[in-house]
Amino acid sequence: MSNENLGIKRRDTRSIGINEKKQPILNANAQAKFILARLIITCRQLQAHNITGNDYGKGTLTYIGTYPSQELLDAVVRRVAEQAGVISSGHSGFPVIRRSGVNRQGRNIHYIFNYSGAAREVTYDRRQSEELISGATVKTGDVVKLEPWDVLVMEEK
Repeated sequence: MSNENLGIKRRDTRSIGINEKKQPILNANAQAKFILARLIITCRQLQAHNITGNDYGKGTLTYIGTYPSQELLDAVVRRVAEQAGVISSGHSGFPVIRRSGVNRQGRNIHYIFNYSGAAREVTYDRRQSEELISGATVKTGDVVKLEPWDVLVMEEK
């Protein structure tokens, strides 16, 4: 693998001196790039992702024994959050945020916030509910529209 493929330009690899072992001393920029290059090469050599889960007490612990790409890390965090019930499988992420709780009557309440200046549509993935502000009934799988900076408050029936 060439230096150019790793984003290291020839001018970055100039040494600024020689150490006692007669090895070139690189400038900080080149040192950082070579460390990153070694890490990238190591990660590319892995045949499988070293990610595993283990039950512990009442929960599960997920171990990540590799340096994952941002996409892989996002997928792992999403999967673990879905398994823990923190987010639903239809969760789309910011700017649409979902939160849930239980009211004093013991009913599940779901809040869907649109933290955006643009209207958004989301698929409702909870049990049939009443939208408490408008009184509308929303069923599982219905597409609901959130106006800019809007909130829906749903109470499961």
